[in-house]
Amino acid sequence: MAATDNAVWREHGTPLVTGSGSGPLHGVRLAVKDVHAVKDHRLGAGNPAWLAEAEPQPAHSWAVAALLAAGADITGIAQTDEFAYSLNGTNAHYGTPPNP
Repeated sequence: MAATDNAVWREHGTPLVTGSGSGPLHGVRLAVKDVHAVKDHRLGAGNPAWLAEAEPQPAHSWAVAALLAAGADITGIAQTDEFAYSLNGTNAHYGTPPNP
């Protein structure tokens, strides 16, 4: 297996969370930024200290829940610029994500 690019992925799997199995997004695989809660996964917001202190989320954010209900599978949690503050997507801790 290829090494994980930490500038792109905070976490990934096949899938991390499976969608509803039907709906307009059935069969679509996608990642969500690390500012959206994914149940049972920690929220880091692009900051390693924040991530280290984080507890697993008790529920999905409304956006993640809507994607899953529409049938999408969540296959990854993508890095974000630290606390989503940067206008150009830089992250001093993990590298600059290629998808600002």
